[in-house]
Amino acid sequence: MKMKRVLWTAAFLSSLSCVSIAAADLPEEYKMVISARIEPYYTVNIPADKEIAYGALRTDIGSVILKDALLEIDHVVRVEALCDGNLDNGEQKLPYMLCAGEERFLTADFEKEGEAVPLTVKIEEADWNRAAAGSYADTVTFRVSYVEK
Repeated sequence: MKMKRVLWTAAFLSSLSCVSIAAADLPEEYKMVISARIEPYYTVNIPADKEIAYGALRTDIGSVILKDALLEIDHVVRVEALCDGNLDNGEQKLPYMLCAGEERFLTADFEKEGEAVPLTVKIEEADWNRAAAGSYADTVTFRVSYVEK
């Protein structure tokens, strides 16, 4: 009987050591994030200087074009045209309108490479008829920015 008790005790203790695991024996988990960042890039072509012929009611001056672009999905390249809409000779003004199609061009958002907006300058015949002789000029500033949609 003593032998049975020893065997039973040994078996019981053995089964306990198989079931109980100390917390220190558990594997710990560590996480690592693998990431990559591709920086966006773009090139915007804007029209070069252009002379408007006397009496021309509408003159094509070139296009604003998004070239060589890799943009984030939720971003656009915004191009704004800043001008006062008057050719100036120092004494007199000759009004004009910078247009994209039939509408005044103020801003355009470009989402992908190759998109273009053809621009024209429109001067009314009545404004040509009122203008004195001389050289007139204005500067159009194109502001380019990378913004969220």
